[in-house]
Amino acid sequence: MTQLITAFIGALGIAMLSNIHGPKLAYAGLGGLLSWVLSQVLARFISTEAVLIFIVSIMATLYAEILARAEKSPATVFLVSSIFPILPGGKLYYTVIYAIDSDVERFAASGISAVTTSIAIAMGIMAVSSGFKIARYIREKTVVFLKKMW
Repeated sequence: MTQLITAFIGALGIAMLSNIHGPKLAYAGLGGLLSWVLSQVLARFISTEAVLIFIVSIMATLYAEILARAEKSPATVFLVSSIFPILPGGKLYYTVIYAIDSDVERFAASGISAVTTSIAIAMGIMAVSSGFKIARYIREKTVVFLKKMW
């Protein structure tokens, strides 16, 4: 329960730093909470961390894109807070600590893990955002085509 509250408050804090107000603030916090819950549930079924984070980032981006249209706001407003709980901040911290301590094996393992997690997040965001842009492009071209036909 503590992790859920922390995920919500952390996402809420990031949203506040981004100057988000009103109901959008609650939606941003909820996005962070949902991402954390999803990552914990899927961790029981998916052993590969990069795949897990990729799926969670897809779901977080879908949440942000759908909410952006509903609230008539940029998707970034909700996306940053929704992704926040799965960012590899701890891994990056330990990577630097291992580098300072000259622990090459742990440095390499932690660094690779942080990089793969970051790439998985980026790929998930890119896949969903690109899909929404392609769908909008097709919809716009279809409307123009139909108007010309009639």
